[in-house]
Amino acid sequence: MPYNPTFYPTDDDKLNVSRGLTKYSQVVNIFGYQSNVSSQFIPCWEANTAYTFPTANLSMCIKSTDAGDTDIRIKVVGLDSNYETLTEVANLNGTSDVTLSNEYFRINSLVTVEGNANGQISLYDEPSKTVLYARIRQGEGKNQASIYTVPAGHNFYLYRIDGFSATANANKYLYFRNVSRVDVGAAEKVELRVAETTFTQQMNIQRRFPFKYSGNTDIVLQAKSSSQTNEVGIFAEGILIQEGQHFE
Repeated sequence: MPYNPTFYPTDDDKLNVSRGLTKYSQVVNIFGYQSNVSSQFIPCWEANTAYTFPTANLSMCIKSTDAGDTDIRIKVVGLDSNYETLTEVANLNGTSDVTLSNEYFRINSLVTVEGNANGQISLYDEPSKTVLYARIRQGEGKNQASIYTVPAGHNFYLYRIDGFSATANANKYLYFRNVSRVDVGAAEKVELRVAETTFTQQMNIQRRFPFKYSGNTDIVLQAKSSSQTNEVGIFAEGILIQEGQHFE
């Protein structure tokens, strides 16, 4: 068979993971952004508020703010209450609610897989539609939330966290902290707050040894402003590994 570089690994282990050539492992990028981070710690996501996690599997619905968004397909990736991965593709019906096929306990991402929406896309609980769980801003194509939950049977190894702000300065700076919520059973969570620091325009945390998060753990990367409001972006990067498998 002629040489095809697509199927052959390189000497770069991280590149091999990104290419999908390392079994039972994948790169996870966490992108978060919020333009109005104020004096309370919040994750950087599409609402300038704290994030509410479901306490049980929920029926959810998705819709756009533009009636013309009818040929748009959105991939939903989340977890059920056993922290098992759920994935489906929803077809938008403009401003009408589209009920998802699965019931979700966590939402890890929304991403457009077909079409370009003109409106803002939101995912709510159903039937009350009072709690926002994910959103794609107009023109962006994917949600940007510094929130991620590790699936059951996996460990997430965090290598890097970056924070950015063009509005912060020496008189109006930012606080950052890394919060993990660990499931210890009986609907109880132990919350650990670590890696708290301050920064102005840029923060870079590089780990020589990756930080391990076990399955069933919520990762919430939070920021707050020392005064007024700031624009903040938080990016994180790591490898998700399905443990108990033969690693190649």
